[in-house]
Amino acid sequence: MENLLTFFSDAGLVRLVRMILEFMGANREFVIKLAAFFVLCFIVSQKWKMNSKNIFKNKKILITGHTGFKGSWLSIWLAQLGAKVVGMSNGEISEPSNFSVSEISKVIDDRRLDIKNADTVSELVKEVQPDFVFHLAAQPLVRLSYENPIETYETNVMGTLKVFEACREANVKAIVNIT
Repeated sequence: MENLLTFFSDAGLVRLVRMILEFMGANREFVIKLAAFFVLCFIVSQKWKMNSKNIFKNKKILITGHTGFKGSWLSIWLAQLGAKVVGMSNGEISEPSNFSVSEISKVIDDRRLDIKNADTVSELVKEVQPDFVFHLAAQPLVRLSYENPIETYETNVMGTLKVFEACREANVKAIVNIT
C-alpha cells in the first residue's frame, strides 16, 4: 500500500490516503470501499487529464453540497481536472469530514450559503455564471428527517427547486442533480 502513495502528487491527497490506511483496523470494510472509490476517482482523473477532450478543464463549476461525502470527492476530482470549482454549502455535517481533512477549501472557492434562501442562491449563480452545476446539497440524515420533516422537505425539495430556478434565470446550460 505504501507504494500507492508514490502515485499521488498532491500533498492533501497523500495525507488523506495515509489517514485511510491508519483507520484500516477500525472499520476495514468501509475503509477498503472508501480507498477503492478514491483510487477509482484518481485513475479516472489521470486518464481525463491525458485526454485532450477534458470538458471540465478551465470550466466554471458550481457544486452545491460540496462539504458532504460525495460533494467533497467531486470537488477534489474536478479541481484535479483543472476546473474552477465554487462550492456552496451551509456547513459540514460530520467532524472530521473529508472536506476538512483534505483541506479542499484551499483549492476551491468555498461559499457558505443555505439553498433554502432563493435570493442568495440566485445571486451566487449569477455571479459565478457556471458552465456546469452539480446539485448535491441535501439534508441526508434519516433520523433528523423524522425529527424535523418540514426542515428536511424545505431543504431537499424546495431547496432543489430554488437551485433549479436560479440556474434557469442565469441560463445555465448543464445541471446534474444527484440525489
